[in-house]
Amino acid sequence: MTAKEFQLRFLPMQPSLYRQALAMLGVEADAEDAVQETYLKVWKQAGRIADMENAEGFLVLTLRNVCLNMIRSRKGMLNLNQHNIDIEENDAEMQSLIESEDLMTLRRAIFQLQPKARSMVTMYYFSSMNSHQIAEATGETEANVRSILSRARAQLRKMLPKHQK
Repeated sequence: MTAKEFQLRFLPMQPSLYRQALAMLGVEADAEDAVQETYLKVWKQAGRIADMENAEGFLVLTLRNVCLNMIRSRKGMLNLNQHNIDIEENDAEMQSLIESEDLMTLRRAIFQLQPKARSMVTMYYFSSMNSHQIAEATGETEANVRSILSRARAQLRKMLPKHQK
C-alpha cells in the first residue's frame, strides 16, 4: 500500500476516530495523541492490511486498544472535560440519560464500566457505530455486542440515581 493509498483510505476517518478517542479518554490532547499513534501503528502494518476486507474496522480496533492502554497507563486518573456528543436518535433511553443527567456524571459512570463495555458504549453512542460495525471492529458477535450494550445500559441506570425508575 502506497502512502497515497493509505491517505485516501484512512485519513477521512480521522474526525470519527478523534471523537471516539475523546469520548474514551476525555482529554483533547490525549485523543489527538491516540489518533496519531493509531495511524502510526496501522501504517507500520500497511502491507498486511492492504488486502484486508475490513481494514477500517482494524483501524477502529487499533484505536480502541491504544485508548485502553492509555487509560491503563494513567490508572484511572481522568480529566473529564465536557463536550458535545452525537447520539443516535432512535436510542431514546440513552438520550434520556444524557438529557436528565449532568454530562460529567454520565461520563464518570461510563468510565466505571468494564473496559470492553466502556469501549462498546463509546463506539455506539459517541462514534455512532451500529452493533454490526462494533462486532466487526472488535471481533465479537453482533448478539454479544447487543448483550454487552444492554448490560452496560443497565449498569448505567444503577449508577445514575436520578434515572432509576
